[in-house]
Amino acid sequence: MNHHYYIYHFYHFLKNLVEYSVIFIFLMILLIFIFIYFKFNFLFRIKVKIIELKPPICHDNNSYVRLIKSSNSKDTLWLSKEENLRKNAYLQTPLKLNEHFYDDSDMHHNYKLIIVYDNFTKDLLLSSRCYSDVNTIKHHILDSQYTEIYHINFESFKNDDILLIDRLCGNVKHHLYRSYPNYINAMLYKSIFLANQRTKAFFAMAREGRGEKLLKKYIILGFDIIGKCTYQNLNHWVLSTNLEKSYQLMLQQFFINIVFVIKNKFKRI
Repeated sequence: MNHHYYIYHFYHFLKNLVEYSVIFIFLMILLIFIFIYFKFNFLFRIKVKIIELKPPICHDNNSYVRLIKSSNSKDTLWLSKEENLRKNAYLQTPLKLNEHFYDDSDMHHNYKLIIVYDNFTKDLLLSSRCYSDVNTIKHHILDSQYTEIYHINFESFKNDDILLIDRLCGNVKHHLYRSYPNYINAMLYKSIFLANQRTKAFFAMAREGRGEKLLKKYIILGFDIIGKCTYQNLNHWVLSTNLEKSYQLMLQQFFINIVFVIKNKFKRI
């Protein structure tokens, strides 16, 4: 009888041990998840949205209104936020700009607006536009006040063969942008590449500046310098890359940035 008694209690001891162990493991997993969430919540907060736009329409007073390809009230709000971000970003530059720089009146075909934002507060962190119309791209690069382009024949391209990225605007005062600028830029370019996988060549213009910070960002992503041009009385580098090369380098930078941020986070613990 004592034998059965001990077996009975030993069985219940093991049963309780298993139950408490499961509860303990569950609580540990929950605590780890909470720790990761609060320590690395930027991975959940930073999102990207792509808005497809039609050419803006002109009103009688020579003002332009940007048109969303598929009308959406939320996208209209994003457009308003992007316009404000663009104005605030370019106020800090020596460029002399008029209202048409912000209303996209130079777009005569469909184009895309890429927005990186804080999913919690809906604040914009970074934006850019991109387009594939060959004539518009040629106009922006070749018809500037001074142009010197090497080994590029734009006549050999058709629409959607090439892509130009411009109007890059960062919300440099936002705490998320200040903390994770490289990750946010990588998110933007990753989205551009994934949305334009049939594109054969990417073009970009980087304004000359002290330290050439913008130029270096494009070089890291696999862009090559193909010339220079003058836009709004300021010198710009003209850069180009192909999708496969740039996408592989961009993915490397994307994961390097994540590892770098996580490493720095653990150093502060």
